[in-house]
Amino acid sequence: MTQITELINGAKNVIRKEDAAKYATAKMATSHNGYAGTNAKERARIAQLVFQEHGETMNVEVRGVALTLTKGTSLSGRTSWYGSELTEEQYKAIGGAYTEGALKSYSLVINGDMMVYINSFTRKSEAARWKMSHYDYIDEAFVTIL
Repeated sequence: MTQITELINGAKNVIRKEDAAKYATAKMATSHNGYAGTNAKERARIAQLVFQEHGETMNVEVRGVALTLTKGTSLSGRTSWYGSELTEEQYKAIGGAYTEGALKSYSLVINGDMMVYINSFTRKSEAARWKMSHYDYIDEAFVTIL
């Protein structure tokens, strides 16, 4: 089964597993204090394998939290991802930051390029729209595809 653990996310706001072996030889970023990410062609190759191996759902473990992710696809059909709603406990266990708000919602998404992130959304009442409150990328080293 194809794994994404060796991919490196080059974004600034990544919750990283700094002791992962992949960082021993990783290039440093030139645009910010952090690492250069895995190139797009390699990410696309790995993503293609992951999507071929999984259908409408994918089971993963992220920082000890077992999740069943559901495949989503854009209206055009060109963009796909896997995602799941999270409980507040799951969100915190994965590393999510505190979110203020009367009503809260959390999710984890593995994008079509295999970048992983968690979101928190808030709204003031049942009738109000959800607004993104916070997001963090999660190091792919924390993700095991089951």
